[in-house]
Amino acid sequence: MRPVTRPEWGPRWVGVAAGLAVTDAFGRYCAACEVRLSGPGVAWTAASGEVVEGVATAALWPDLFGLCDFCARAATAVPAGSRGEPLLPDRDATFALGPAAPFGYEPGPLELAAPEIGLRSPHVVSRVGVAPRSERAAETARLFALDRPVVLTPVPALGEGEPEPSAELAVQLIESRDPRLMLRTEAWQYANEAAELLEQARSVAKRAELARMVAHEVASQGFWSVWATVLAERLRDPGLLWSIFAPAAPRPPGAAAAYQPAEVCFWAFPSTRDEWLVETAAWG
Repeated sequence: MRPVTRPEWGPRWVGVAAGLAVTDAFGRYCAACEVRLSGPGVAWTAASGEVVEGVATAALWPDLFGLCDFCARAATAVPAGSRGEPLLPDRDATFALGPAAPFGYEPGPLELAAPEIGLRSPHVVSRVGVAPRSERAAETARLFALDRPVVLTPVPALGEGEPEPSAELAVQLIESRDPRLMLRTEAWQYANEAAELLEQARSVAKRAELARMVAHEVASQGFWSVWATVLAERLRDPGLLWSIFAPAAPRPPGAAAAYQPAEVCFWAFPSTRDEWLVETAAWG
């Protein structure tokens, strides 16, 4: 979950739809699952756990986040008395490197079930899941259904004796309605492929050149935390991480001069916090 610094409320958002305001402040990505949004986010307030339909206001601003339709539907479906305390990206450590990371991203079997579209049986598929490493991280994954498909439009159940589709078709049906797990898995795969190319670079200058290309992929796909986690674990290169994932921050110690801030990520991921870069100082 990409950590952010909340900008102070200002006149630029007065009278602006809440979803547009948070998208402008934090970028066109879901604050919870990090999928890239096709339009403004769904404005969700952590104060009440509800969606905000109207305009943003100074009173609402401290607790507003932009979510995708799926994370918003999951969060608002949880009764108020059943909600725990999720991690929130503007006030909690929602990303770190190494043992301090609140979430891991691990490939493995995940069970997909969608009775809302008439499928009686769950189906196990290989996807990259979220691995919470604290109680609050687990509550975050539960609240936003980060590893569970959310169906926005139910369909009639299968009739008596009507056969279910094949497992392959069932998975396609589920993920056509909620593609978050599939897209996270694709981002993880692309990140590992990018890491392999970067590892093979014959010089720092070549790696820095490739990093600029990777930055465009990160901005295009979303899943900032997945990309940052994979590239940090594979490469342990402070300059690379800074140039792509925190280009607005000061250059960290040990960053090669060949690296330059990736402008595309500067604009795509506004307000990103950078305290996690401190960890890279120990890499040498």
